[in-house]
Amino acid sequence: MEKDAVKKFIASPYDISGIESGNTNYRNFVALLHLLLVKHKKKKCFVFFTAIISLDKSLKICKKLKLPWKKLKLEYMQEFNLLSATMPEDLVGCIMEVSNQLSNWDAVVCSMDESVLEKIARQTQSGESFKRFGHKQLASIEEYPECCAVEFTDVEWKFVETCAEVVGRSKEEVVLDPESKNFVCWMEADLKQSYGYSTKMIADAYFVWLMQFKGGCFQEVSILNQELSEDCNDATAKNRRDKLNAGSETLRKYPFLSYVACKSCLENTKNSPSAVKNKKYSDFCKREFPELHDGIVGELGRTVAAYSKEAQV
Repeated sequence: MEKDAVKKFIASPYDISGIESGNTNYRNFVALLHLLLVKHKKKKCFVFFTAIISLDKSLKICKKLKLPWKKLKLEYMQEFNLLSATMPEDLVGCIMEVSNQLSNWDAVVCSMDESVLEKIARQTQSGESFKRFGHKQLASIEEYPECCAVEFTDVEWKFVETCAEVVGRSKEEVVLDPESKNFVCWMEADLKQSYGYSTKMIADAYFVWLMQFKGGCFQEVSILNQELSEDCNDATAKNRRDKLNAGSETLRKYPFLSYVACKSCLENTKNSPSAVKNKKYSDFCKREFPELHDGIVGELGRTVAAYSKEAQV
């Protein structure tokens, strides 16, 4: 009854991607495709982060497709590939520790190979503490090409680095709302003792890390530090445009992938790792689930337009 489950989802989709796609269901349809790739053993695993996709929605679609799954606790923390040439080493470390404190997420990992699920569980969990999990580990589990995973991480780090430079040059101290102040005080007790980071450095690191996100606690911090936020936005404008353009170009060239392709893959649309994967996934979808293939292609135009419009802002 797998095909019935797919048809019902297409007719009445719900959020299983957690990624905005211009008020379309493009991302949800692609997420469904990747779950089906896992089900048919064309792909090793699929990961839901339950901070983004609620646990009930994650399990609902897994059960519909009869996909084995395992719930994990993760400390999501990027492992960046290069040390900063412009930031002090202690600030780099402080930003990483703050990001870790802000990203203790549960995840649901799906795979038809239960030995893979057990291996991932062993790698991420040890007693009451959990090994750190970043984009490198996600890329390995979801089988992203290494070239794309490395470039994605470097681009993300450049954004953080640029914001840190702006904050470092500023004569103003970061102002925190009561909730953020309580959080920083809570982190301070551990980070001061373990690493000797100052209260100011922890607050700066907290602000820099939040600059990547919109809404929630960042909105309050942004309002309280309006000039500093605007300076960071100005300094990172090219970085944000480049990320959106890369996302838009990936959609146009490789619409059946679930990650952003690197420059090398985007230039070589015939035999690059991303080109090969996109053809494999597209052929599978068209052959086995033509309605889903049509749904992805049908939603693509509006999604690309939304990306392009955001890049021009």
